[in-house]
Order: sequence, then C-alpha cells, then structure tokens
Amino acid sequence: MAQREQGSAVLLVLILTGLLAALGAGLATIASTERTATGNDEAGATLLYSAESLARRVIADLSSAAEWTSVLCCGVRNAFVESTRAPETSWRGILDLDAMTRDLQAQTDAASAWGANTPGWRLYAWGSMDALAGRVGNSGSPYLVAWVSDDPWDGDNDPATDANGALVIHAEAIGMGGLRRTVQVVLKRESADSSETGAGGTASADPDDGAGAAMARILPDPTQSPAAAAGSGRVRIVSWREGS
Repeated sequence: MAQREQGSAVLLVLILTGLLAALGAGLATIASTERTATGNDEAGATLLYSAESLARRVIADLSSAAEWTSVLCCGVRNAFVESTRAPETSWRGILDLDAMTRDLQAQTDAASAWGANTPGWRLYAWGSMDALAGRVGNSGSPYLVAWVSDDPWDGDNDPATDANGALVIHAEAIGMGGLRRTVQVVLKRESADSSETGAGGTASADPDDGAGAAMARILPDPTQSPAAAAGSGRVRIVSWREGS
C-alpha cells in the first residue's frame, strides 16, 4: 500500500514538473516575441524617419532645379550618391540598386493602368543615413535609396519628359534583415499666384488630389531670394504616403 502511494506521489511530482516546465517555456516564448515585436517597431520607426529624411533632401534639391525633364531623361542625379550601384551596407550586406530599380518598375507596371504614361523610375539618390546626416564612421544606420519618375497625369505619353511640372519621388530606407520603410511623394511646381487656382483662375487639377492633399503645402525655393521666388521656384507637396 505504501509503495503504491509513493509511486503515485512520484508520478504527480513528474506531471507537475512537466507542466511547470511547459508553462515556463511558454512564458519565455511570449517574452521573446514581445521583445522582437518591440525591436521591430523601434527599427521600423527609425527606418521611416530615415526615409522621410531622404525624401526631404530630394524635395529640397528638386525645388532648386530650373526644370525636371533632365532628371527624367538625362541621368541628372542628386549630389547624395555613392560611386557604386552595388553598395555595401552597415551590416555588411550588398545591395543591387539596378535590380531594385527593375523590381520597383515591375511592380509599377503590374499595378498600372496608365499605358504609355506609366511612370519610369530613375535612380536619383543613394547612400547611408550616416552619410546623409554627415556622421563619420559606421553606426549601423539604414541604407537609403530614392527614385524619381514623371507623374502619369500629364497625358503626354512620354515618361522621360515633364510636361506639367509634377514628379513622383519614391524613397526607401532599408535595414538589417530586409526590413524597410517607404515614402512616396507627389511634387508639383507652381507659380506664386497659382497655389490654390490654375493660371486661368480656376481650381487646378492636381495629381492624386485625395487624402494626401491634406498635407499639401507651399515650399519656397531655398536658393532664390523672396523676390525671385515670387515668379517661380515654388513647389507643393500634393501627396505624402508612407508604407513598408
């Protein structure tokens, strides 16, 4: 009788030990998952900030350009570029920017109903966030890439020509493990007297005039005096969209 009771007690102890071990493993998994999710959230926020920083750099550069067709047709790029299209990242990875350009174009072509006016993406700026911020060394920062394209709303059937003073900017920040965040901006050049209406006094037909238009604002050309900017050199952000 005593032996049976002892055996039952040992079995109960083993069962309880197994349950406690399983519970501990489950709690450890939950804690690890929460840490990973928190880390991804923080990394995503850093990447989004980095993509926004590059987008603003490109906007400032395009605001001071006399015209935008040369950006679309003739290889004019931002000063923020590396000497290679296969750069090494801060985490020792190699990016193929030409392949990334092809992938972006393929995604655009697949989703487009614009025909001959489908945007054609041009590589415009690339480098690390450290370089953009003027930091020396390698802090493990994201890698940044920006493309520009003609907007499809001008109807000129030529993605290499800007016919209506509007461009699209696609900026990406890439982190370790392929995590990335994107910012896509529609930018429109306007004269000083046409911020709300067209040249004839009627409401202007802005590309992508939807939810993103709530963020629309006039940016002065940073290279011109106020008097010069009154005639030209102002751009408006028609749409600003963030993604992953």
